Amino acid sequence: MSVENMHNAIKELYAVYCTNPEQAIPLLLPLLDENVHWCSLADGCKGAEFTRERNGIAEVQNYFEELAGAWEMVRFCADEFVCENDRVVMIGSCAWKHRGSGNTIDTPKIDIWKTRNGKIIEFHEYYDTAKLVQDSS
Repeated sequence: MSVENMHNAIKELYAVYCTNPEQAIPLLLPLLDENVHWCSLADGCKGAEFTRERNGIAEVQNYFEELAGAWEMVRFCADEFVCENDRVVMIGSCAWKHRGSGNTIDTPKIDIWKTRNGKIIEFHEYYDTAKLVQDSS
């Protein structure tokens, strides 16, 4: 897949994810390199263990299963994309409700994707980790 097609595929993933995250995961998995590196700013800290570093497609799938088990998406907005060479940056915001505490986190969100040879090889997500940990308890 060309770089431009990868950029478009990632944008299309967000279009689906913003309205129905469960439908986006089967679209994402085939785009991942078998050794994909998946990182979250919270890095598996207490109260947000699902955010630990992941490597490989099965671990990324597990990330989404753990996320859905702990949090319910209230809102996800992908407002802007910056695409250059092998990178796609999504700038947006999201709100999630913790299934245990009932607390809601509302935070800006930035995702950085790196692609190579028509596959996603890295993903890093950035958001307000203090709110995440506070509202998960």
